[in-house]
Amino acid sequence: MDHGLSFIQYQHHTKLIEEIINEFSNKAEVIGILLIGSVARGDAHYNSDLDLYILIEGEIKKKFIFEERLDTLVEFKYATLNQIKLNLKSNHMEMYSFLDGKILLDRKGTLENLIDIAQRKYDLYKVSREKKEIISHWLTSSLIKINNAFNTKDLKKALFIVNTTTWTIYEGLWAINDKPIPPVGAIFFILKN
Repeated sequence: MDHGLSFIQYQHHTKLIEEIINEFSNKAEVIGILLIGSVARGDAHYNSDLDLYILIEGEIKKKFIFEERLDTLVEFKYATLNQIKLNLKSNHMEMYSFLDGKILLDRKGTLENLIDIAQRKYDLYKVSREKKEIISHWLTSSLIKINNAFNTKDLKKALFIVNTTTWTIYEGLWAINDKPIPPVGAIFFILKN
């Protein structure tokens, strides 16, 4: 069965996704399935997990379920349209689920609409001057602390500060470009491309 999955690198991921599409297609409350994460982006490894956003109409019993299928971790994130819209407003990383995601099922065109919303939010996104100043202050302070640790030959302290500052460096890279920082798993993929 072909669901337009030729972008997927590994056959076992394709097989799992086909099974999941067939399984969820029979559930009336499921109006959309969006493949997200590394398999959708194209930077998956053989042992990468599958991440799926399940759009539900009606009541959600569980928001997040994970299980193992064919020796692969499969994570299901359930949400209603209203919950997704709220997530897109309150969590800027959520945009990347829709920007990188691949639609597997979209009964009402809702996921396509959400992708358009996410793209507009991404295009219009601006990091506040205050946030940029906070990041700059943190990085400047960290650099002074790292230099002081090196000067006193306290390499453990220097490495600790580098480790605790790495995320802020990434935040800074995105902030100077007025873009929201992506989830950890997407950072290197985006930097490469």
